[in-house]
Amino acid sequence: CLAILAMALLASQTPPAYSVYGGTEVKGSPYVLTLLTNKTARTSFCSMALISERIVVTAAHCVIKDQGAAPELRWNLSDIYVSQPGADVTKDDIETRVHVSQIVTMPDFINTWKPEINDRRTQINDIAFLFLDKPLVNGYTINVASEDDINRAYAAGDSVTHFGYGLQTSSTQSHSPWTTRLPLFRGYDSYLDPAKVIYTREGPSALCPGDSGGPWYLNINGEMKIAAVTVAASGCRANPPYSGTTLGTRIYPYLSLMEESWKTFLENERKLKEEESARIATENKVKADAISNGTYLQAGGCHSIGISAELQYKDSSGIWKVAAPTIGWQPSDPAC
Repeated sequence: CLAILAMALLASQTPPAYSVYGGTEVKGSPYVLTLLTNKTARTSFCSMALISERIVVTAAHCVIKDQGAAPELRWNLSDIYVSQPGADVTKDDIETRVHVSQIVTMPDFINTWKPEINDRRTQINDIAFLFLDKPLVNGYTINVASEDDINRAYAAGDSVTHFGYGLQTSSTQSHSPWTTRLPLFRGYDSYLDPAKVIYTREGPSALCPGDSGGPWYLNINGEMKIAAVTVAASGCRANPPYSGTTLGTRIYPYLSLMEESWKTFLENERKLKEEESARIATENKVKADAISNGTYLQAGGCHSIGISAELQYKDSSGIWKVAAPTIGWQPSDPAC
């Protein structure tokens, strides 16, 4: 994701994060996937997770332009895909990847990280929801940990299960998912809203570059719930053992943003599908009319490309009338 910025720092100055050092490889896990900067990419970029079959959650700094602001993206939306959960993207079937239709962040998100002047705005509201063209995993759904769930987990001294596609050491990366468990930590930063963030303590394993946006899961009474996404960490920037902290953005404060945006997305998608259906129906009617009055020309033969025209005929009084409007010219036969 972002460049490696500094050596291990205090929680209040934790730099943008990225993979799992000292973790366990979990190819095929349903709990994590990665962003791809084009359909055929063979390297992972940031980590993320499904909330439902067509909604993915990750960190905003993974998708918003570096040193930019929402809604400007790092790449053209047409190039952004996601992998299947748990995929090794060095060898997966690229046809199983799904295109991202829309990316939703807080409208005021700013992707700026300049800790030397205490400008750490990229850590504020660092969360993004990706809406997919089609289901990634049919029927998938997972509950989001509530404020009460997280408070109880803190009180019980629980640990978070982290997943990520990042580095396994300071210089190696498999581009498949890894996981580790880190204990919850009561961090605090006056720069951030404590109701929207969450912390864990690293050591001996740690998060590293590439884990940004990766999901945090809590076991709540035997149920795995997604609680947050990785924003920052301290690991893989110095010699082990690691003893820094990680920073995550809680998901539940942003569920209304996700739900309202998803409702609008589906309505717009429905309208587009209706418009496309109407367009196809109109073309089919024109074709049927042309066939019925003998003016339809089957594909093949020599057709002109790059011109606009319509088929006309001269009636009994010598007036030219339109028999069929142009729908679009077909490519000429190579022999023409």
